[in-house]
Amino acid sequence: MAKAASRSTLTAALGHRVRIRPPALVRQGTAETLRLERLSGGGLDTVAAARALVRRHLPIGAAHRAMTRLFDTGEAVVDVPKIEDIGRLTSELNAVGIDVLPS
Repeated sequence: MAKAASRSTLTAALGHRVRIRPPALVRQGTAETLRLERLSGGGLDTVAAARALVRRHLPIGAAHRAMTRLFDTGEAVVDVPKIEDIGRLTSELNAVGIDVLPS
């Protein structure tokens, strides 16, 4: 029978546990359906893009599905619950390789 690893053994092997703070959510905004397209010639940071969408009240699972679709096909349509400023969201997503178009 295999011996269970102790907490100190796991800490030594893997390092300390990392806690990720949830992003600060926007307080006010309007719902909007957006079409996201991958920008040509640039990198794509789907994690940063998903965080930007989650800050606007999109559930994590929906953000993950949208980023997976974007990565696989180059485009995705997403219903974002609270957009405080479309220019700010567009700027954030452009910086991580995603173009935002109204749907």
